[in-house]
Amino acid sequence: MPDDLRELWQEQETEKVTITLDEIRREAWKFERRVHRQNVRGYLFGGLELIFLMWMMGRIPGWRRTPVALCVAGLMCVLWECRRRMTTGTLPADSGLQASLQFYRRQLERQRDGLRTIWAWGFLPVVPGLVAVYAVVGFGRGIDYLLIRGTAAIATVLVGIWVWNLRQVRRLDERISELKALEGDSQ
Repeated sequence: MPDDLRELWQEQETEKVTITLDEIRREAWKFERRVHRQNVRGYLFGGLELIFLMWMMGRIPGWRRTPVALCVAGLMCVLWECRRRMTTGTLPADSGLQASLQFYRRQLERQRDGLRTIWAWGFLPVVPGLVAVYAVVGFGRGIDYLLIRGTAAIATVLVGIWVWNLRQVRRLDERISELKALEGDSQ
């Protein structure tokens, strides 16, 4: 009896999921807007960080500016890579259903790939500056509770960002799989 039920279940016709061109256009536009807003927030935050770091450089004498300069260079690399890796394109107005599905899927894949590798292009460039800052502070006043707490706070924030991005990667992977199935159905 259980085998008969399994066969019956496996042999039944599945309902094909359809999507309209307008729905794809709407989803692609919403995705583009969300990524754009996210990037603008990141650029604004990065700009404020740069202003703060430049202000700090003006207050620090001599060679002790070097760690802050490394932080500035690392942050500028992160902002550049974010621009290069995390921007989206605009869906062409004259594209049909299949082309729109492919375009939207490629945009999702681009975001997924950028988020998946954020540790390499978004975290590593700032590590030399952070290590240098902590080394200078540690050598200057010794390793104390404030230094350890600051290090733990920055590490916690970076791990939190990384975990959040991994969750976003999973969501994007799910949507990409759905779109691939739709692309196969619409051919």
